[in-house]
Amino acid sequence: MKKSQNNVNVIEVNAEEPASDKLFYIKWGKETHKDNIGLLNNVLRHFITLDTALLAALIAFFDKIEICKWIKGLSCALLMFSLLVAVFGIIPISRDLDLRRPDLIKDHKKRVLIRKKCLMWVSVFSFVLSFVIIFILLIFW
Repeated sequence: MKKSQNNVNVIEVNAEEPASDKLFYIKWGKETHKDNIGLLNNVLRHFITLDTALLAALIAFFDKIEICKWIKGLSCALLMFSLLVAVFGIIPISRDLDLRRPDLIKDHKKRVLIRKKCLMWVSVFSFVLSFVIIFILLIFW
């Protein structure tokens, strides 16, 4: 530190521009962080499509599958639950938000992201569990 004429401390800083690859990854990270909610919406949309198609197929072939009816019913219920969770995950959360307060916007977006992630994982778990039940029983029944 140096002292100036007015007895004020002056700090000298030597800075250099970051390498272009570091700037690229910083920019990419910011874009990825911003796109997370849209990506989760797309994943949930795909689960709605998958759950609907598989639920329709399971109902259509309900009598032709050679496993007990309560297992088929459980699989249908799990697929229906996965479908409902995915639908609730896509529904936007409406809330009055002061757009002049970045801290409130950040908190709101963080809560939305956490909610959508949780609902996505619940939907995934229910979807996979229904398949595991059916495949295990088809193999070992």
